[in-house]
Amino acid sequence: GRASEPGFVAWQLRGELDEVSRDLRAGVARRSVMPMALRELERGRDEVERDLARAAAKGFITPDDRAHLEAHVQELRCLADRFHVEERAWGRGNGGGHDDHRGPGHDDRRGWGHDDHRRG
Repeated sequence: GRASEPGFVAWQLRGELDEVSRDLRAGVARRSVMPMALRELERGRDEVERDLARAAAKGFITPDDRAHLEAHVQELRCLADRFHVEERAWGRGNGGGHDDHRGPGHDDRRGWGHDDHRRG
């Protein structure tokens, strides 16, 4: 079926990545997402493209390849949450936000499970 065709898989993944990218840019424009999230996204996209090229080299995409690639995309979907800007970080709201000691990575503990797919 088409699920194993590299061209089709690439087209689907790029569509998803474009969507993630659009959402993230909109978030940055609204100042609800930190601009550095876009750098992370570019890095992530490069990695997906690299993995995709590697997987496609054999002429078809296995279910494992696909799961791995989807996990990457899912991880990039989480960027908006991971780099979410608290309203008061922009100097609006109460007391400069010193009541909140959580860093930008605090969403990582929420059980998205995206740590499972990190290599490194």
